[in-house]
Amino acid sequence: MIRRPPRSTLDRSSAASDVYKRQDKYMVGDMVENVFALLKGCDSAVLKKLYRDCHTIFPLKFEQVDPNAIKEKLLKVFDETREREEISKIELEIKAHFTTVPLDKLVRLATDIHRKGYREKLKVFLKFKQQVFAGNFAELTADKLQQNLEAYRKAKVEERANAIKKLNSKIGNLYSDEKLDAEVIKKYTQDIVAQLKKTEKIVNFVKHYKEFMPKPHELKYFDPVKVVDAYNARYETKS
Repeated sequence: MIRRPPRSTLDRSSAASDVYKRQDKYMVGDMVENVFALLKGCDSAVLKKLYRDCHTIFPLKFEQVDPNAIKEKLLKVFDETREREEISKIELEIKAHFTTVPLDKLVRLATDIHRKGYREKLKVFLKFKQQVFAGNFAELTADKLQQNLEAYRKAKVEERANAIKKLNSKIGNLYSDEKLDAEVIKKYTQDIVAQLKKTEKIVNFVKHYKEFMPKPHELKYFDPVKVVDAYNARYETKS
């Protein structure tokens, strides 16, 4: 009785047969089955890579075939290809913001960012690049990018804290004759900040707060929503 490999094996071994054209197809089929047994659990993208790059993944001589070595090489080639694709995407993101930078410098930074896992940090960096970077692009690295972002974040946190502190002080001074408890003043401040939300609006509100805060005898009707709505109508709609 003539031994015939199953149809799935013939389909799988078609690529390997192109590599080992002079080898018995049944031996090639057995070898392919051994390879696929080791690749069980790999996703389709990995298997497609095996089909596409079989000439570089399989050894030149059939007798040198080692399923474990083939799996190792396949996964390495797959990871390298995926890394190149990710680096290319990062490179394009950077180039959209730094159009005159030479390709080699773009690739260098994109590779550094990918290997450090800073893809999301890059998006934030590019969004605020005018505020966080004004140096020589050639000196920019993934770590430098991270340091600049962290310094910018700390500066913004400090700016917000100072603006809130200043607003709290202004409101306290405004109602100093009312002998209000510090916690009450703090609550007024927090309620207004919650409505303003953005730091730049808090900073600007501090400049004009007297126009919108209620008179001392009207404090029992204090409504932070109305206060901020009035402020927005006068100042924010013009910007």
